[in-house]
Amino acid sequence: MRRQADPAFVPAVLVDERPQQVCEPVVAAVFDLPDGGRLKIFASASPALVAAALKAMR
Repeated sequence: MRRQADPAFVPAVLVDERPQQVCEPVVAAVFDLPDGGRLKIFASASPALVAAALKAMR
């Protein structure tokens, strides 16, 4: 059974800077969820994966 989420404002931080070290993953966006969870989207994520993650947050 799928849980219906309550609509809520989700603050996000977008990062627009070059990574300090290339070997570490680069976080492009961070979403702090109302239930205390956190969604991080990395710059290397495919557009399809990003779209699926954002749709799942609805």
